[in-house]
Amino acid sequence: MPRFLRPLVAILPPLLAGCATASAEPAGIAPAQGVEAAEAAPLDRQNATPALWKLSDEDTTIYLFGTMHVLKPDLAWFDGPVADAFANSDEVMLEIVQPSEAEAAEAVGGAAMLPEGQTLSAMLTPPQREKLAAAAQGIGMPMAAIDRMQPWFAATMMTMAYGQKLGYSPASGGEQVLSQAAAENGKPVSGLETFRQQIGFFDSMSSDAQIAFLMATIDAPDTMAADLERMERAWAMGDIVDTAALLNEGFEDNPQVKTLLLDRRNADWARQIDARMDRPGTVFIAVGAGHLAGENSVQDALAKRGLTVERIAY
Repeated sequence: MPRFLRPLVAILPPLLAGCATASAEPAGIAPAQGVEAAEAAPLDRQNATPALWKLSDEDTTIYLFGTMHVLKPDLAWFDGPVADAFANSDEVMLEIVQPSEAEAAEAVGGAAMLPEGQTLSAMLTPPQREKLAAAAQGIGMPMAAIDRMQPWFAATMMTMAYGQKLGYSPASGGEQVLSQAAAENGKPVSGLETFRQQIGFFDSMSSDAQIAFLMATIDAPDTMAADLERMERAWAMGDIVDTAALLNEGFEDNPQVKTLLLDRRNADWARQIDARMDRPGTVFIAVGAGHLAGENSVQDALAKRGLTVERIAY
């Protein structure tokens, strides 16, 4: 996986699931066979221990949990301190509340698809077109459908398709598991952002940046299995040092993207959390794990506001 795809996978999880809602799932996607595992000690998949933080005052407690948006179904993570914190919370906040199919389709149609008469192929050089067609065929996505997409959206959908081919599923990821648990337990769910806002982050990228994103995505399968396994392992073991390293590697050559997708959003979320501390209650907040690791994390932004965040799960 090219380096700058790693943080995009780590910090914009709900967008991928929402886009899948608005688009037909790629045909012919099945778990890959014989994928080589990353060289590391075996992960105890029945006892994952993702990181969890807490900030509180006399009448308010807020838990901060970092998610992975796609996970393999056999990874058991929703238990122990995470499940206890969720059970003790009155409400849940996610990056976004998943939109209805109609809302997602309307948002995607307005920002993720090319204007009538334009095609993605026409935006690419002949070698780029050949690579895109070959990649689409390899993952079972109809080229006719991809050709109507903005470059960033085609890259997003292909990223999801690659993950699905390797056995990772949004249904097992943090957002969908927590949303379902909240519905089953009558907990209200609200969003720090909207689906349209998240689409806007990508849509605001220049055409050149979007095409670079797309072409990097096409090259991703060569290393994606090992990179996703490393990301999953770091998350499942609560290893925020490696999570931060993955982010830093990915953003090293893309400081503007880091500012747009990470730093500004973290600062805004810290503002919202600070405001929420003024009201009593217990809140479980879950955002992409990349937002809770490394420089300018949500915790850093909260510290600048004088709020102390304590890690409670290791």
